[in-house]
Amino acid sequence: MLATFLVDGYAAGLWTTERKKRTATLALKPFAPLTKTAAGDLAVEGEKLLRFVEEDADTYAIQIVD
Repeated sequence: MLATFLVDGYAAGLWTTERKKRTATLALKPFAPLTKTAAGDLAVEGEKLLRFVEEDADTYAIQIVD
C-alpha cells in the first residue's frame, strides 16, 4: 500500500521519506496543485512525522515534488 496524505479528508497525494547522512527529507507528491494553506499545514505536520520517524537526524526538510 502506498503512503498517502490527506487534505480536507481526501487523499491528495503520496509521500516518502529519505535519509541522507544527518538529514531526513519528506517528499510530498500531490495529485493536483496544493493551496498555500494546505502546503503550509502539510509542512508543519510533515516535520512532526520526520521528527518521530528519524528522531536522531540533525536536519529536517520537506519537499513538494511534481
